[in-house]
Formats: sequence, structure tokens, C-alpha cells
Amino acid sequence: MSLLAHGVGSRTDLPIPLGLALYGAGAAILISFVVLLLFWRTPRLGDASSGRPLPGALQRVVDSRSARRGLQAAALAVAVLVTVVAVAGPRETARNLSPWVLYVTFWVGLVPASLLLGPIWRVVNPLRLLHRGLRAVLPRAPGADRLPALGLWPGAAALLVFVWLELVHPDRAEPGTVAVFLLGYAAVQLTLAAWFGEGWFAAGDGFEVYSSLIARLSPWARRDDGRLVLRNPLVNATVPPSLPGLTAVVVVLLGSTAFDGLSRTVFWQTGPGAANDIASGTLG
Repeated sequence: MSLLAHGVGSRTDLPIPLGLALYGAGAAILISFVVLLLFWRTPRLGDASSGRPLPGALQRVVDSRSARRGLQAAALAVAVLVTVVAVAGPRETARNLSPWVLYVTFWVGLVPASLLLGPIWRVVNPLRLLHRGLRAVLPRAPGADRLPALGLWPGAAALLVFVWLELVHPDRAEPGTVAVFLLGYAAVQLTLAAWFGEGWFAAGDGFEVYSSLIARLSPWARRDDGRLVLRNPLVNATVPPSLPGLTAVVVVLLGSTAFDGLSRTVFWQTGPGAANDIASGTLG
């Protein structure tokens, strides 16, 4: 199955025997731990205050409100186009752009983009731009004080909905399904943001939570004083945010990846998942 066809292509088997793949994966993990135990006996990473500061001019561009709004406007234009194509475009998946854009962007493309650029979805999230536009006619967010108690649990739930659609729903590649998801997701997110405030997106937008977590392995970071720095990505990984629901986010990501692989094996397709229906996929 090709990378670009993920989520809208057919299922295939592993190019090597499953047992060999499992043994190879186990050996790689074991060797990695042995090497670390033998050759990494003393701390070699910096702390949260380490890193090489980037030029002030570059930081001003990155932090520029106008630059961020321009990126969000561009992302909004693309999102509107994809939604229109999903609603009014060809009904055949092979001729409709929307399923490809949705799944390739969020299931495939968001990971390398976040690794290379940091929490990119927080910067370009078009829902943030829509929310700012709606604030002119909305009252003050009445639930803003309750948001910290929720942690990342809403983001984990939003991610779970998306991976269920991508991996389980039998009509996931249908343009109509994509349209319902895009419109429904935007409506739910904007409604909850109206209640909890703009801070909702950092905790409740599954894609923003996903991107921010993956960005922990990027070379970009901010020191406690707000300065943008370039540093060893492993330093960022050693200081993850201590928030309720973080474990749930990780479980959703690891579990969905594991199920994605399992569902492509002969064991699954001829056994528990032979029916290839919503029930078997959801329970799996």
C-alpha cells in the first residue's frame, strides 16, 4: 500500500513473514536498550534552559501575529476548498480530492511537519482564526476557569474519533463521510471554544494536541523566558508537559498504530476481523 494512499487504498500484507518482522522489531529494541545501558551511564543532555538562541529577527517573524494569521487564513482557504469538493465534487473516491487531503495531511503529513517545524498545527490551525472572528459576537467564555481541570482528555477523545474514522469506518474514503467529519468536527470545536475560550484548542483539538506532542522531538524549543532556541530534540522529550490525559493521548496514538498494522495481517483478515465491519474494527 503506497504512502499517499493511506486511508483511501486497499489493504495489503507485509512484504516479509510476520514472525520475522516481530523478531526483527524485538531485536532492535533489545539492542537499543543494551547500547544505552553500556555506553550512556552519565547524563549527556542539557536541561530546559539549554539551547542556542535563534536570531531576534527570526523570532520576531515566527511570533508575528500577522504572519500567524496569514498562515491560518491560507489553511482556512484550503479547508474550505476541500470541504466544498467533498460536498459538491465527484462522488467517486478516485476522482475526489477531499479524502486524500484529509488522511494524507493528518495521518501521514502532520508527523514529519511537526518533527521539522515544531507544533505547526498550533500556528496554522484555521479554527483559531474562525474563533477570533466569532469572539466579536460571542460573550466572554464562561467555562474558561474549568478548562485546566480537563487536561488533554478532550484532545485524546478527538483523536480517537479521527483514528476510528480512518481505520474502522467502512465508508471512510467516501467524500460524503469526509464532508460530515470536517463540518461536524469544526462545529464541535468552535462550540466548545466559545464556552472554554481560545485555550480550548491546545487541549481539545486532537490535531493540535497530536502535533504539539510530536513536536517534542523537534529541534526547536522555547526556554522559560520565552526565547526560541535550537537544541537537542532529546532534551525536549525529557521534559514533557505534566497534564491530565497525556497518557490517554499516547495510548490512542500507539494503539491506533498497532491496530493499523494488525488489521493488515492475514491473522486479522481471516480471523477476528474477517467480517470487516464496524463492530469487529471497534472492538479490535
